[in-house]
Amino acid sequence: MSFRKKMSVNGNRILLMVLLVLLCSLRSLSALEVGQLSQEPILLAPHLEFIADPGHRLTLEELLKQETAAGFQTNPGANEALDFGYTDSTYWLRLELTNTSDQAREYQLEIASSSLTSVVFYLPTTADGYTIVKTGSVEPFSSRAYPNRFFAFPISFAPNTTLTFYFQIQSTNAVLIPAKLWDREAFQSHERMDYMIQALYFGMALAMILFNLLLYIVLRDFGYLLYVAFIACATLTVAMTNGLTKEFFWPGAAQWTDSSTYIGFSLSLATLFIFLRNMLDTASKNPKIDPLLKLFVGILFALPVGYLFFLPALASFSAVFNPIMALVILGVGVFCAFQRNRSAYFFVGAFSVLIFGGLVTTLRDWTLLPTNLVTNFGLQFGLSAQMILLAIALADRFNTLRREVRKNLERSNRELEQKVKERTLELKEVIATKDRFFSIMAHDLRGPLSGMNSLSTLLKERLDDKQSVNIHEYLQLFINSSGKVHSLLENLLEWAKTQTGTVPFHPQTEDLPQVIQESLSLVENLAIAKGITVKMELGGPLEVFADRNMLSCIVRNLLTNAIKFTSQGGNIRVTACATATGLEISVQDDGIGIPEAHMPTLFRIDSRHSTLGTNKETGTGLGLILCKEFVEKHGGTIQVESQVGQGSRFFFTLPTTPRPVSSDSFGG
Repeated sequence: MSFRKKMSVNGNRILLMVLLVLLCSLRSLSALEVGQLSQEPILLAPHLEFIADPGHRLTLEELLKQETAAGFQTNPGANEALDFGYTDSTYWLRLELTNTSDQAREYQLEIASSSLTSVVFYLPTTADGYTIVKTGSVEPFSSRAYPNRFFAFPISFAPNTTLTFYFQIQSTNAVLIPAKLWDREAFQSHERMDYMIQALYFGMALAMILFNLLLYIVLRDFGYLLYVAFIACATLTVAMTNGLTKEFFWPGAAQWTDSSTYIGFSLSLATLFIFLRNMLDTASKNPKIDPLLKLFVGILFALPVGYLFFLPALASFSAVFNPIMALVILGVGVFCAFQRNRSAYFFVGAFSVLIFGGLVTTLRDWTLLPTNLVTNFGLQFGLSAQMILLAIALADRFNTLRREVRKNLERSNRELEQKVKERTLELKEVIATKDRFFSIMAHDLRGPLSGMNSLSTLLKERLDDKQSVNIHEYLQLFINSSGKVHSLLENLLEWAKTQTGTVPFHPQTEDLPQVIQESLSLVENLAIAKGITVKMELGGPLEVFADRNMLSCIVRNLLTNAIKFTSQGGNIRVTACATATGLEISVQDDGIGIPEAHMPTLFRIDSRHSTLGTNKETGTGLGLILCKEFVEKHGGTIQVESQVGQGSRFFFTLPTTPRPVSSDSFGG
């Protein structure tokens, strides 16, 4: 090798050594100096180097290789946190710190987020190796290097030392990494203040829950119970978001910790929707909006099941859906406020404060607002203010309702007094009219008909049998007819007694076929005169528990009614069958039927339609009214089925066993 070539090779080697020294010097200069750390923490986001691992394949050994290490990058614009959003990728972070002082220092590296699913911390050791701390929201709380609601890692620095730390982070939630480096004593002081503020908030929330629960017990206003349900869900959700439930309630839980936060938000919104519907009375005041609110409540109550089994797929959906639901709630409140709904004013104010507090905290997480007492606890401050305003709203609503009830009561009393006067006058007129009606019917009908019956009997006795046999037959028919008319008049008088409460009621076990046969014999001549066939299809001995006179009156009137509206040569069937509560007795004909418009008024005294029978028979309609009152006295019901031109079927029920009655006298 020539001298020139040797000099060239040696020169290249020297140049390479110089470049390596310069690179090492530059890397040393890029390390963050922490030797003079004060009471305020260092924000590490601008100094964290990161690399994405979409396939989850990278290992620490590969990252330590020069070609892989060259892939790390920084975000100098980041202030308080690195924000990678919702992603399936694993992120590796690298942080190089140096202590140029002559003293050993103790630090606390904090990642102020409780929702990161997996956090693996690689702590360098003196033997050029790494101690691995594996923790995260799905790991037991005991896995944390330091017991805190966030992820905190103690770091010890020897004098004049440079250390390189690695983090491996993955999350089903948004990957937000607010990393800080604290002096150990400063962190402990900050931690005490943090837990004290949390204790004050949750203590106030618990006091509000207990106080309003007591108000519900005393006032029985369902709105207070819904308010308690919302505050309880919202408070528990805040505890989940802050990592306190993981520390104190379920430290050993795994996947539940991640899904619990989403479930809490869903239930909080659902209970808030229900409280909104109750407080603003959307069911009656906004019937078009209310079904939509019910739909959202159903979706929010169904989502927790999905979060338990499909959280990774629903996480990004929840990030969009929950804010939309919050805007819907605010929009409904504003809409009701424009309708001059007094409660809506309080609700909009309270919910606006909550949204503002949550927005402040979110903007702080996105590093768009600085970290301080207000921004750090903005959600809690907003929720606290909302609790107070909603409690005031409930109290105002209660006072408003009480004033309205008092006004309505006074107005109702005045209206009631006026109606009592009007009803009293009407009742006097009705009673006077009814008394006159009964007096006229009893005086003008009973006397002549009784005289007719007596006269026909006298004529029959005085006539000579040899003069005319036909006269005897006609007189017998006349006697029968007058007796039937007399029976109809007795119906009227029986109904009159029911109105005055003087009809005796003595139910006992009766032979139904016998009673029906006796009633049939009383109207048999009417059926024979029209050539109507009456069939009794009872299917064996049957017994009912009834007043015999009332039962006979019911059957007789239904048979008379059927004969009246059945054409010449028609058919009538009387049947009975057992039911779950007794016996059902039916009288069915194939007559002219009843118009549908007349059906609702058949059994009413105040609205009757008079229809002539097939032979121009007349009637008052009192027979059916009497049937209804007698049937109901026995605790039964009477109904009718009919089609015009095809006939009618009247059927009623009677008991077969004794039933308690109010009195021995009908209406007494």
